[in-house]
Amino acid sequence: MKKYLKILIKILISTAAICYILSKFNLSEIFNNLSQADFWLFFLVILSGIINNFLCTWRWSLINKKIYGISMPYFKMVKLYFIGVFFNLFLPTSIGGDAVKAYHSYKETQNNKKAVNSIILDRVTGLLILLFIGYFSLIIAAVLGINIDSKIIKFLEIFLIVLCSGFILALIIRFSKKAFFEKNRFLNFIKNIDDDFFMLLSKPSLLLSTSAISVLFQLLSISNSYILAQAIGLDIPFIYFLIFIPIISILITLPISFFGIGVRETLYVLLFSTIGIMPEKIIAVSFLSFLVLVIIGIGGGIIYATDKHDKPITSLSL
Repeated sequence: MKKYLKILIKILISTAAICYILSKFNLSEIFNNLSQADFWLFFLVILSGIINNFLCTWRWSLINKKIYGISMPYFKMVKLYFIGVFFNLFLPTSIGGDAVKAYHSYKETQNNKKAVNSIILDRVTGLLILLFIGYFSLIIAAVLGINIDSKIIKFLEIFLIVLCSGFILALIIRFSKKAFFEKNRFLNFIKNIDDDFFMLLSKPSLLLSTSAISVLFQLLSISNSYILAQAIGLDIPFIYFLIFIPIISILITLPISFFGIGVRETLYVLLFSTIGIMPEKIIAVSFLSFLVLVIIGIGGGIIYATDKHDKPITSLSL
């Protein structure tokens, strides 16, 4: 019952956000911007999104092999990433794709903890690099004398405080007595993730390679939004995307909406309106970025339907 209540809340939040957008902004103008989008630039972003899945798989495979001893064929993992996009897109949850990947990792190791932890660690490394790009870009903007709204700076400051607090907590957990965490399954799970994170930090070559892949992946993702803006005739300096898109990407990962629908568009409007961009144009950019995910997700669904594999379970015991 609680599970369905959470799903209902997510759907209601997404619906409310979409209704707000439809009631406040000129819908015909939004569709006009969409209809005038440059097809070849849109196609380029789809190709870039596909390449990004290969990059994500590469990072995940390195973490699997070097930290957890999980060795799966690379192209099998690529297929799992595409299938994961499909599940994340069409199931009323943000972890459907992760369940698919965790299931197949479990088949390789027969170890639930390794299967789940490898995916969480992969997500954490990507999130940390995304935050780094946002903060570094903010510094560049300050050096160049580019004015950034104070509310956006406060957003990033809050993220920084949470990040620092999380690292301090990780250190406390790292040096706490293990017996304390073994009394509770959830605390023991957190302790295992913490140990794995510090194991990654203790491997300089692995940390450098996964960080480099994450930087390339995130820069491509941010560039995709910039290219989509160009596709509808918006000429916005790239530095703003380097600052705004990390904020949007982080907030839509929160489990408060149905795959970020509605929330994504609202965040685009709130952030880009601070630099004078018309809402109808930036909403069109958000719609196009979501459409790219839908197209890639459909590709993942085709792979899932045609590939000969066991149907994944939807949950794993931690």
